Amino acid sequence: MSVDFYVIGLPRSRTVWLSHLLTDDNTECKHEYYSSHEIRPEPEFSGKRIGCVDTNPLAIPDYGDKPVVIVKRDPLEVKKALFNCFDKPDGVVNFEAFISSFIDRYTTALDAIKPKNVMFVEFDDLSNIDTLRKLCEFVGVSSTDERLVEMAFTRISTVNRDIETSLKHTAECEGLSYKDYLATFSMAPVVTCERIIDVVIAQAIFNTCWDEVTADGVECYTPNVMGEYWVGLVADGVYVGVYRFHQTATTTWEGHTHMIPDKRKAYSMAAVVPIKKWMLENLEGLEKINVTIPALYKNVVRFTESIGFICEGVDRMSFMKNGELHDQIKLGMTRAELEGSL
Repeated sequence: MSVDFYVIGLPRSRTVWLSHLLTDDNTECKHEYYSSHEIRPEPEFSGKRIGCVDTNPLAIPDYGDKPVVIVKRDPLEVKKALFNCFDKPDGVVNFEAFISSFIDRYTTALDAIKPKNVMFVEFDDLSNIDTLRKLCEFVGVSSTDERLVEMAFTRISTVNRDIETSLKHTAECEGLSYKDYLATFSMAPVVTCERIIDVVIAQAIFNTCWDEVTADGVECYTPNVMGEYWVGLVADGVYVGVYRFHQTATTTWEGHTHMIPDKRKAYSMAAVVPIKKWMLENLEGLEKINVTIPALYKNVVRFTESIGFICEGVDRMSFMKNGELHDQIKLGMTRAELEGSL
């Protein structure tokens, strides 16, 4: 499906309404096409332009240079709206904490996307005729002032009180079991961080993912647990991964993530806040943290951006894997950005 424009906003930001507003005789605007649980065939809209409205910023495979509208609504208001609209899903003990964690994750992801051609719209301005006119013009949808006035005071909603069904479908889209998907939010087992100084433990974790994450021809080495920081991630009393940090300048550190493969889906997100706090408290002189990710691992790049890292450049054709050269993506966060993300 060739998409002509996108609209992204947090849940309860009138996204269904926007899909109706931006549908006309020449345009079909789909609501949550990419993140929907429904199995749909590729639509055939002969000659029509296609728009997509979605609440999951990471669901869109590639924004390219297409027009992107980002609807900004206060996350606190979104949390209140969700808490009042939905029943507690099965498996969630603290629903309020779950909603808070869920929206914090989406807010971080929304802040991380950097479309080339973007228009920001405040949620409270969606009843302003001038704003609606500019929005339509930006995405190339024709609409009369009479229709805009009518739409401005129309409320269209598909509130489904069975949020559990929606979550299960989203889990399927992300390749997770429902249990593992819930574990990425507030009810996840607590992940703690502890420095590893036992080289045997560090080596055992490191070996589980060595072949997957390293370039061709690089031999596995013994972890330098005294000259670098090797920080174990512990959940339910067992190690689920390790972060490695080494200092590249007096104020700059380089980070490397080594999650045990069968623990990644359940614990990668749960480890984000604990390891950010650990970095701020323990990395001497920290003003900047950098990471380098081979471009072929697109899911890792997108995840890293979703937790606040900013793409700062490309190291071209510098990583050999399975006999093929790949770019490496350079990403980073300043200390202020780390603090602001917590």
